[in-house]
Amino acid sequence: MIWLLIAAVILTIISPLLWMRSSPRQKHIDHLRSYARTAGIQVILHRRPDARDDEVRLETVCYRLPWRGLKVADHWVIHRYSQRGWESLFSGWRWFQGEVENGFSEGLGEAIVGMPESASAILCNASGIGVTWGEREDTQAVAAICASLSDLRELLEKKSTKP
Repeated sequence: MIWLLIAAVILTIISPLLWMRSSPRQKHIDHLRSYARTAGIQVILHRRPDARDDEVRLETVCYRLPWRGLKVADHWVIHRYSQRGWESLFSGWRWFQGEVENGFSEGLGEAIVGMPESASAILCNASGIGVTWGEREDTQAVAAICASLSDLRELLEKKSTKP
């Protein structure tokens, strides 16, 4: 009987410690985010890309590459998995809150092709260029996101420095 009491006390002490362990999904996300941070990507919570003005919940994760000291005046969002916004040249993607200028459609198209399947939006604002995605893939997807965002950032920063 005493052994049962001792076992119950030990289990009572150990069980909260087991709950605090990271799940495999949490470990995966932590690995992706630390990989992204080492590549210069900021990982932030963000509103849904197609959110209405009164929707303020931070529901998605945005991997954002900040501008390099330049002020880029572009402000646009291109997204998929929602019917809000208007059609774009890219199949399955819709504009929301502005569009990229015509001369940059090719660069954006290449970035879209390089995005992982769970990417839901590409955002451009005063803070930088970013992508929201489901974080389901591996570090190769983060590397692809980083490469695509770097290419887009370079194109947009070149445009901003032209008179």
